[in-house]
Order: sequence, then C-alpha cells, then structure tokens
Amino acid sequence: MAHSVAAAATPEARFSDALDNPLGKGGSPKWVRMPLRQQWANPDFRARRVNLFLMAIVFLSLADLVMTLDHMVGPGMYESNPLARFILQFGTPATLAMFKCMTLLLGTWLLWRARRSVAGEVGAIVCMVVLTWLMFRWNHYSNEMAALTPHLAEIQAYNNDAWVAITSDP
Repeated sequence: MAHSVAAAATPEARFSDALDNPLGKGGSPKWVRMPLRQQWANPDFRARRVNLFLMAIVFLSLADLVMTLDHMVGPGMYESNPLARFILQFGTPATLAMFKCMTLLLGTWLLWRARRSVAGEVGAIVCMVVLTWLMFRWNHYSNEMAALTPHLAEIQAYNNDAWVAITSDP
C-alpha cells in the first residue's frame, strides 16, 4: 500500500533541474514569448507597462530640471510655475532641485503603488504625455531664446516679477 502511494506522488524537485532551465517550462518569461500588441492589450502586464512609464517619467523630469537650471544660470528665464518661481525668489538652485526631486519621488511612488489599477496606468500615461509635451516646449523655448538674446535686458525689465535668474551676487 505504501509503495503505490509513493509511486503516484510527483517526483521530487532537484537543484540540478533548476540549473538546466531556470526560467521554467517554456524556456523564457511569458512577456518575451508574447507579441507586444498582445501585451499592450493584456491587463496582466499593466504593472510592467506602468513601471516602464515611470522610468520614462523620471528621465523626462530630470531632463526638465537640468534645462530649468541651465537656462536660469545663464541669462535667466520666464518661470511659469508659481511654486518654482517662489522657491527661486527666496531660495537657492539647490532648494529648487530638492523640491523638484521630492515631488518627483512622491508622484512616482503614488503611481507605483497604483500600478496594477487602470487609474495608475492612465495617470502614468498622462504624466508621460505632459512631460513629453514639456520637452517639445523646452526645444521651442531654447530656439526662441537664441533669437531674443539681443533683447534680454528689455525682457528682464518688462517681466520683472516672473523673470528668474540665478546669479552669484547676494
């Protein structure tokens, strides 16, 4: 009787079996075997998609910070974000960088926590679209500033409250 129960049991897993095929039965992860068009329509891959969007959001946000600081160190720029303008009027560039990094950390953490929900995916897509649009705006702004360089003194005088420049003067 004991012999028949042992024969019916599944074979014991061995360490050498895992070394032969570490990825399991199919030989590769499920997302590698599935075409991309099926992955984008499959809710099982939502967390993976959101994680990819979050990586792009971090990259684009850091690029925005670099562009902001780069333009402010030079001749200055019109800052349309009232919080960033306030921080730069009473703080330092390091304060602005810390503020932007902390808001980036908070936003990506919230989206990461919601990564398995439709709202998390939609939120990540909206953030990525807005940041992509912002990169196009930075490109346009850089091109226009090159043309306006001779007139910067007039622009600074006209937009006195919104114009922000980082200078070494106290």
